[in-house]
Amino acid sequence: MESKPDKKRILVLHGFLHSARRYQRLKKDLETLVPARVTVYEFPGFGSTPGKYRKQIMLHYQQDLCKYLRENRFDCIIGHSMGGNLALRAAAENCSRESLILLSPEYGGIPLIKPFIVLKPIVRHCLELLKKDSRLHTFLIKLMSLVTINRFSLIDPQIVRDVQRADAHVASQLMFELAWDRWKLKKGQTPLGQVTLITGERDRLIPKTCMEELKNILPNCRSYVLRGIGHTAVAEDYEGLLRLLLGAL
Repeated sequence: MESKPDKKRILVLHGFLHSARRYQRLKKDLETLVPARVTVYEFPGFGSTPGKYRKQIMLHYQQDLCKYLRENRFDCIIGHSMGGNLALRAAAENCSRESLILLSPEYGGIPLIKPFIVLKPIVRHCLELLKKDSRLHTFLIKLMSLVTINRFSLIDPQIVRDVQRADAHVASQLMFELAWDRWKLKKGQTPLGQVTLITGERDRLIPKTCMEELKNILPNCRSYVLRGIGHTAVAEDYEGLLRLLLGAL
């Protein structure tokens, strides 16, 4: 009897203010349709994973991810926004040889949120206040989420829960680090595996110049644009995203 081929092993890295739960539908669909074994990695300070870092959080995340990738084998890493940035960092450090699928990855900082980070303690206090479960706080979270999701009607309850469960100190510190992030790929640091870049046509958060710069430095990068959406494809055009992922996998 001919043996069945091994299932692909896929790692999913969530974005800022998201959690592993945000990607459970995607995990289920990829496991069925690829077929694959999908692991959704959750960064400390988000979802059900307690925060444990107070400073240089991106560096700690990078070190943790590199250690995890040395101990676990995957065929592909899917990373959204902050998760895409960390997937690139791991690949640059030769911790990862997997193919990468980057969903609107943060790269070279986020100019749009820099003005809000000048008063970081206030940002932290506001995030603490948003943890209260009320219609007003839900509305404020949805209003804030319009930076990353272009239609109010697409901001679902999971977005609200993820914001409310996030560690306020971790989130405010990360906003500062991501806004002023200067990390970029250096010559000779390009990932060894195939890279696929998927972005939203109307992304308000990530500058198009940063995505063009990233495409230019990545050899043989496959690039796709989902029309009419912003920064969060998994919430704004799930079927379109799934179709592109299945094609890339």
